[in-house]
Order: sequence, then structure tokens, then C-alpha cells
Amino acid sequence: MARILIVDDQESDRYLLRAVLESRGHHVDEAGDGAEALARAKADPPDLVISDVLMPGLDGFGLCHAWHGEEGLRDIPFAFYTATYVAMDDARFAREAGADLVLRKPQDPATLARTVEVLLATPRTPAAAPLPEAEFALRHQTAVNAKLLEKIALLEDIQRGVIELVSRMIETRDPYTAGHERRVGALAEAIGQQMGLSPERCEGLRFAGQVHDVGKVALPAEILVKPGRLTHFEYDLVKSHAKVGHALLEHIRFPWPLADVVRHHHERLDGSGYPDGLSGDAIGLETRIVAVADVVESMSSHRPYRPAAGLESALAEIEEGAGLLYDTAVVKACVRLFRERGFSLPD
Repeated sequence: MARILIVDDQESDRYLLRAVLESRGHHVDEAGDGAEALARAKADPPDLVISDVLMPGLDGFGLCHAWHGEEGLRDIPFAFYTATYVAMDDARFAREAGADLVLRKPQDPATLARTVEVLLATPRTPAAAPLPEAEFALRHQTAVNAKLLEKIALLEDIQRGVIELVSRMIETRDPYTAGHERRVGALAEAIGQQMGLSPERCEGLRFAGQVHDVGKVALPAEILVKPGRLTHFEYDLVKSHAKVGHALLEHIRFPWPLADVVRHHHERLDGSGYPDGLSGDAIGLETRIVAVADVVESMSSHRPYRPAAGLESALAEIEEGAGLLYDTAVVKACVRLFRERGFSLPD
């Protein structure tokens, strides 16, 4: 059986690959980055190296280039095993840098094992000379930049997916207010646009609206759907959703102040809100926007404990409280949306 060197900065990925290869009788060694792999291979050359692409320090492309510049290593098969999208240009560059194979994670274990064994059994042609340093450096940076953009796009998709999941979870928990989160998010985003905020901040406002009541997942369902007036105890329990929601989100690193908005969307400029009695500028702009959007949507919609007050009543409420309870600029932007821009809450 072969001696195989795995190179990956993720311990969990190395573990999974090791399990597949050792189950087929191969001896496996590991390295966490390209520099460590190169040092291990020089000291004790393997029969095959399988490397990730994006790693700190010497990455996979850099390792492959350096590998095929070493007299004692250049004839050893080199395979890439990467979770990032392998475009045709990347695969061509990988081969020109000296790779024998480019695989995308994850692979079915049986298929991966067979692919490795075919690679080990296939006679290799003599390795070509490595790319000139200047050409390699330019193409390397281009390829790495492309893969970083792919990874950033993937992470952004995951963030959006998490937020959408949380929003749907809230609606499932409280079906009588289904759509509230989504409508608050849509209105908050529109207010931000009306105020001239950047597209990134407006996107964050939509997401903040979609999760602002996430803490209600901890409330008893019978309180959420209770048709009559809440007792003092029940109302205090409902108010706890702001702190609970903050606790659920505060350790997740979003590029938007979601946890802060969730905690403080019931604060008011005069300090009469909850849970922390913040006032004035201590309340962030995104929070002030979501607070207005929340009031307008809530008053405009039916609730189990009261009929809908209607949009005009909701707008009158925020106009009356402008400068005292609600941010004046936010109120003006919200009113302008409905009365001048023809905005309407989504169904």
C-alpha cells in the first residue's frame, strides 16, 4: 500500500480523508499547511500528496509549484482536493503548476478511494519544468483571488440562509403573526433606502427586521396566541424576548448589527422602552429604523388580541411620537414612503 501525505488546514477534513485512505490499507501522514508539508516530504518523501488549495501561509498552488521545483519530489504524484469551485482555468493552471489531478470536495468515499488507487497505479510521464516564477506569481494571485471571492460568496449565501431559516422558524412558532418579520424587514429596508443609506446597510436592515422577534421562540405558545389582555407576569415574559433574542445571536459574527437591533428594537428615544432604558443616540440608527417599521407593521395588521388599527392610524402614531419616542428623520422617511412613494407592505 502507498504512503500518502494529506495537506489541509482543517483538521476535520484531514480526519475524514485519513479515514477513507486508511480503510484501504494506505499509510497516511498529515500536514496543516504547505510549508510543513514540504518539510515533511523532503525528510521522508511519500508516494502521493493530496492537498487543499486555500490554506494560510504556503497555500496549495504555492506548494505544488515548490514541490515540482524539488529534484527529489517532482516525480511524486500531486493531487488537489478542494471544496472551492474548480473552474476550467483553475484546473488548467493547477495542471501547469504540476498537479496530476484536481478533485472537488466532498467525494463519495468509495469513489475517492478508487480514484486515488488509479492515480497511484497510472505510470507518470516525467514532470514538466515548473512555470517561470513571474508567470506563476501572476497566475497564482489571480487564481487565489478568484477562490477567495468564491468562498466569500459562499459564506454570504450561508449567512442569508441562516437568517431566512430563523425568520421561517419564528413564523412557524407564531403562525398568527406569519409574515410580520418579513414585512418589517421589507419596510425597514425601504426606509433605509429612502434615507440614502448604503445598499449594504439596507440589506442589513432587511435581515434585522426578519429576525427582530427571534427571542419569541422561547415564549409559551399560549401567550403568543392569547386573544385577551396579558397579565403583568405574561407581559414581563413577553418583554424578555428582546434579551433572549440577543443572547441567541450575539455570538454569531454578522456584518450587520443584528443582535443589537434584536435587543433594542423596543427602546424609545425618551428612555421609556425596554430592556435597557436606552435613550437618544445610545440607540443605533438601524435599531431606530426597525423600531418604526415594527410599530407601523404591527398596528396595520390583525393580532389575536386586537383588530388591525390600519395604516393611517399607524402613521399617525409614529408622527405623534416623532422626536419623543421615535427618530424624526426615520418617521419622515417612513411617512414619505407611504404617502408620496406609493409603498405598500408585502402580503
